[in-house]
Amino acid sequence: MVYLNPYTGQILGDRDPAASLYARIKTLHGSLFLGDLGDALIEIAAGLAVLMIVTGLYLAWPKGGLRTLIPSRTVSSRADWRGWHLGIGWLIALPLLFFLISGLAWTNIWGGKLVQPWGSLPGTRFDATQVVPEAVDSHQAMNEAGLHRVPWAVEQTPMPQGSAGDRSLRLDDVVSQARAQGFGNFRVHFPQQDNGVWTVSATTIAGDLTNPMDERILHLDPATGQALQEIRFADYPAMGKAMAASIPLHQGDLGLWNWLLNLLLVTLMLALTVTGALLWWKRQSRRAPPRAEPAPARTVAVIMLVVALAFPLSAAALLAIILVDAFLALRKAAPAAP
Repeated sequence: MVYLNPYTGQILGDRDPAASLYARIKTLHGSLFLGDLGDALIEIAAGLAVLMIVTGLYLAWPKGGLRTLIPSRTVSSRADWRGWHLGIGWLIALPLLFFLISGLAWTNIWGGKLVQPWGSLPGTRFDATQVVPEAVDSHQAMNEAGLHRVPWAVEQTPMPQGSAGDRSLRLDDVVSQARAQGFGNFRVHFPQQDNGVWTVSATTIAGDLTNPMDERILHLDPATGQALQEIRFADYPAMGKAMAASIPLHQGDLGLWNWLLNLLLVTLMLALTVTGALLWWKRQSRRAPPRAEPAPARTVAVIMLVVALAFPLSAAALLAIILVDAFLALRKAAPAAP
């Protein structure tokens, strides 16, 4: 990114957004600096977390009414800690599921191979009077290293090509046309190829807007300035609309209230993790009394199977765990050699 004085053209500074602290933290969050392997590990963990939430809700269903979800004021016993864990879990179960599902949309397998094709804008819409060939590039080419500029629902949609002829359209012309078309805060993408087009975009994922329903992308012919393609939020398929709204909420891009809400949820998630770890530790340190009504193993197994099938990598991890467990059990039960 290069900063210019708009009156003199003097270069005032530059920086690489992909090398910023924010970009590095985002890379850690998405791939653990391990590329596709890190992405796969995070996808497995997120899928197993969904399984933990669903089975946890089933196992802790309040048979005695909602009052049983209110924890005691003390933490002097394991039962008190269990009450806090149960209450916090029920409080954040749905928000946590939302964060996991919306985050999984960015993974390579579940997101890129299974979900995104169903949530992407099918094809493109051109003016019926224009015969404009589709380019090989998709809108994903508008993204930059470490930065996303286009919505999830549009990344796989092909971009149009400009018509042959004089490339007389200039940046000032594009800006003027964008303002005339009703754009407020927007960014301009320059043509990247000989047959590339000018693009004006205003999206929440790029930080241009705080309302996903106002998202808009406009492609202009570099020779004539004619609009070749316009994509709005209303054009997204149902899943694309859901992701366009949920991803900015996931990232805290919708304003201060969104940032504070996410901070509160993360704090509660940490509390849930701490109480769960304490419960586990207390159960290891002394034998916990058996439940009066043990949960039906068949029902829990069905829940596990359904959730696992929804997340292939997590299913593979579960299968590996089951096979290792079965192998260790057989080895332990095998009679010792004489």
